Amino acid sequence: MQPFVFQHKDLDSHPLFINLSLIQYVNTVEKDLLIGSGKAFICFTYGNFSKITSQGSKPEIGPVEVQPVENFYHLGSSNHSKLIAIGIKPDLLYNIVELPENMPPENLFPLLPPALQELFLQLRNRLSNVIDIKEAEKIIIKNLSPFIHQWSAPTPLTPIINMIFEKEGKTTIQEILNHFPVSKSSLHSYFKRYIGLPPNFYIRLIRFNFFLRSILRNSYSIQEAIYQNEYFDYSHLKKDFARFTGITPKELNQIKNKSLIEVFEKINYRIS
Repeated sequence: MQPFVFQHKDLDSHPLFINLSLIQYVNTVEKDLLIGSGKAFICFTYGNFSKITSQGSKPEIGPVEVQPVENFYHLGSSNHSKLIAIGIKPDLLYNIVELPENMPPENLFPLLPPALQELFLQLRNRLSNVIDIKEAEKIIIKNLSPFIHQWSAPTPLTPIINMIFEKEGKTTIQEILNHFPVSKSSLHSYFKRYIGLPPNFYIRLIRFNFFLRSILRNSYSIQEAIYQNEYFDYSHLKKDFARFTGITPKELNQIKNKSLIEVFEKINYRIS
């Protein structure tokens, strides 16, 4: 029996939101490994949750979580808990809350202006009894529609992020510099400002997601996935495994479970 009921909807035509997920936990989950998707999230939590970041810290999970891009973390939950997560185009989170320097991968909700904090808390209350994802979408769109135009304004990174996803992370800094009128120093500054991570780290995160997706969705072997996702060799893959999962490729079966496969099968891993 799956520990949760997972509902998901892609919001392909929306200028800010990428997707919406509603997860109802029917059993207690001690510690699930969740791999960063390269997106930002606004999450509404109901019940008891615990988190361990990739750095080993254990931040308190609040009723509203505004999460920047992360590499990986572990999430635990009690039974009868619920999580509603809105996926956001990663650079556009900056239009909602400015990322601090040396940003930790923790909740940015306390950095929101008081009026926005109250807005999200009220929205959380309106979603408290919702168990159908279509109903959740209607409530979210209705309550946040006055802000969408402002929050979805493109940043200098928007076309670059789109390209990285279109190429499934199989690109380089040099290729980006060849395609866009931006210097190497400006590119690094934009990524630190709008994403909170260096560009090469972000590119590798996206490529690794597509690598893992090819194994979980397409049942490729590790060697086949290495070839498909243009890794130079096994040692490069091993480094990315450590960076984005905290485990080695040989330990893949630790995360290759029905729950994770279901999530990868339902999510369309695109942002535009």
